[in-house]
Amino acid sequence: MMTATERNPGDKFASDIRQTYLPAGSGPKVWMSGDEYQILLDAQSSGNTMTLIDAFIPPGSGPPMHQHDNVDELFFVQAGELDIMVDEAVHHVKAGGRVFVKRGVPHAFTNRSTQAARMLIFYTPGGIEEFFLAAGRPVIEGVAPPVATEDSLAREIKIASDHQTHQEMPVEGGGDRLLYRGEGNIHG
Repeated sequence: MMTATERNPGDKFASDIRQTYLPAGSGPKVWMSGDEYQILLDAQSSGNTMTLIDAFIPPGSGPPMHQHDNVDELFFVQAGELDIMVDEAVHHVKAGGRVFVKRGVPHAFTNRSTQAARMLIFYTPGGIEEFFLAAGRPVIEGVAPPVATEDSLAREIKIASDHQTHQEMPVEGGGDRLLYRGEGNIHG
């Protein structure tokens, strides 16, 4: 991503960024949890202040319950509708609706409708895009996101533990879930 401020090659995040221009369509895209995510603004382009991601969520898709230890998150539904779960609350969110989630709070979202949904996700501070890039698979343009499988979720959960993110894994044969906290520790 291009910014208006020059950086030293060793600087991961420039602290003196005053503005950044990113052309339409720019930013890497990945598939993860059955969804497609495009990184619109990364930590490097925002002086580590935020990350902005565009999410395309097909019917029946969405990530399992998870939590981020190091970022606050704002969901802004642009099109369609999503069920956004935070702690024990379920919010049925239509286009224009927003849900804020403080760091460390378990949350998930699911598209229970028959139409795809689109959502902007804001994270502060920036840097969570490193998780998406590590855990996601590069998008093949013109191809729908693949459905999440037990293997793909297990891979994402393993990578999440390296990025201060904890994610649930469905328990086979039941509706219960286990929260994975890395290093092989699973908490029910």
